Amino acid sequence: MTRPTQAALPKGGQDAGKSESLCVSCHVTFSNPLRQHNSNSRESQRCLLYTLFNLFLTLNTQNSQSPTMDETLKEILGRHRNALVRYINPTPSLINVLVEDKVLPSAMIEDIKKGNSRREKNEILLKSMKLRGNMSYRKFREAMLKCGQVFIADLLYEEEATGSLVDENDILSVPSLKLSLTPEEIKQLVLTLDAR
Repeated sequence: MTRPTQAALPKGGQDAGKSESLCVSCHVTFSNPLRQHNSNSRESQRCLLYTLFNLFLTLNTQNSQSPTMDETLKEILGRHRNALVRYINPTPSLINVLVEDKVLPSAMIEDIKKGNSRREKNEILLKSMKLRGNMSYRKFREAMLKCGQVFIADLLYEEEATGSLVDENDILSVPSLKLSLTPEEIKQLVLTLDAR
């Protein structure tokens, strides 16, 4: 079913464990992503991959929500610091998503708003992100995608998606996927995610 407005979208990853997944860019809720989405649409495929990627990351990190960010995630932000500072566009809509999804607390958001230039705002944003936890990093990537800053989202997703992302057991551990996908579709999904 198509969602009528942006306001109707769920916040953050609240629905990550439920049987439906949210397609952020086209605002469609689907319970069987391979059958409901047009497989020829590149944007739909990207959206499907991001949704499934976040679902599996959420399932794999539910018990590891540490108050500080893992060193590997900090290194990713550090490695891409120049590109992030240069290309993130700290628009009011991005700031609103960061607040709504609780990526950063209001004090850090106010510090970002006080920046005099785009570059300064982005420097403050990255310093603030490194002080947050792993879920904030993942929500930050989602915020980039929601606000149309796909280049930044791609950069951060690709950096973390090394090695084999999932296997069939990961997919079978999600009841809605287990019930709605055939064995061939599960194998195709694993291959698609690994290729990503």
